[in-house]
Amino acid sequence: MEIKIETKTFKKLMKDMGIAIGSKPTISTLESVKIVATEENIIFTTSDIDLTLVKTVLTGDKVFVNEPGSILMPFRLSSNIINKLSGKTITVQTKSDTEAHIKSGKSKFKISVLSADMFPTIPETNADDKSLTFATDDFATVIKKVSHAASTQESRPTLTGLHFSTSQVTNGDQEENVLSVEATDTHVMAKVTTDINTDGIEWDAIIPAKPLTKISSILEENNEVEIQFTPNQGQITFNLGQNRILLRLIEGNYPDTSRIIPPISDDCTIKLKRKDVLDTFGRATIIAKTAKSLVSLLEIKDDKLTVSSNSPSTGDMHEELSFEPVSSTVKELKIGMNPHYIIQTVSQITSDDVILSFNNSLRPFRVVNPEDDNYIQIITPIRLA
Repeated sequence: MEIKIETKTFKKLMKDMGIAIGSKPTISTLESVKIVATEENIIFTTSDIDLTLVKTVLTGDKVFVNEPGSILMPFRLSSNIINKLSGKTITVQTKSDTEAHIKSGKSKFKISVLSADMFPTIPETNADDKSLTFATDDFATVIKKVSHAASTQESRPTLTGLHFSTSQVTNGDQEENVLSVEATDTHVMAKVTTDINTDGIEWDAIIPAKPLTKISSILEENNEVEIQFTPNQGQITFNLGQNRILLRLIEGNYPDTSRIIPPISDDCTIKLKRKDVLDTFGRATIIAKTAKSLVSLLEIKDDKLTVSSNSPSTGDMHEELSFEPVSSTVKELKIGMNPHYIIQTVSQITSDDVILSFNNSLRPFRVVNPEDDNYIQIITPIRLA
């Protein structure tokens, strides 16, 4: 095999392929990138079992195949070499089943390689699989809005994923199935109901959050992504033009979050400036993080809202925030919360204002974007002593 690729293109390609290289692969061959070259294209594949990335690069002005063939090349070593090369093009040429040369300008490296046949078989998708199409910009936005609420604790695997499901809504005189995406770590919950009509297709899948955020980083703007759901193989496939991404689904049942979503309160819903909330709670973390329990207190009394944090070993802080009533009345309230959670949720809101809606000091409260009715975020309060 002998391929030649323009240097900038090769570097970008290897950077993208790195998202599917695990930090501690359970199979040694998964530390490699599989390269299969034909006269028409070059196919690059990396995988960590849970996430597989297949990129097809067509031959043309910047990509050349001088001799078809295949190779399994150690990813980190070859990526480090390619990133350091400065010639106009980079050539990879196999000399035997176990040796390859990487050349650019006056630089030449000889590395050990493996047969491409040693790479695990990648499952194929079926044309009959259920599929939906997203604009890539919209898909990346949905993932960003929801993924921050996913758990990082492997003890509850289902909560480390994003739950994709369909639900029936009324649109005028018609009933439609729309796609919703949600995540929760039991402390914070985020849910987006998209405007995508699934045309009667029923979806219920838990997709690992961490690989999804990686995928978002390589999506091309102003493009489309087709999502294919293959439940019997426990996988989901993202088709982006010539590229294919496969994710292994998380097994299990996602909790019914509809039972914990509180209604908008009639007697304690207020509107604040987004920047003021982020700044105030950012200052609250300075004191709160020195305490054993990371707690800030939000208190509404005498038409004033006060945020405070206290640490016996450090000191305390108090700050008043201006607000506008949204509900007809605003009752007195004292509620404890982790300041990082309020920063985390309010950061996802793109409008200048944010609405907080409280029912009482023990029930989850809502963080609302006044310009987006399809986006729900809730935070579980901390019980005060």
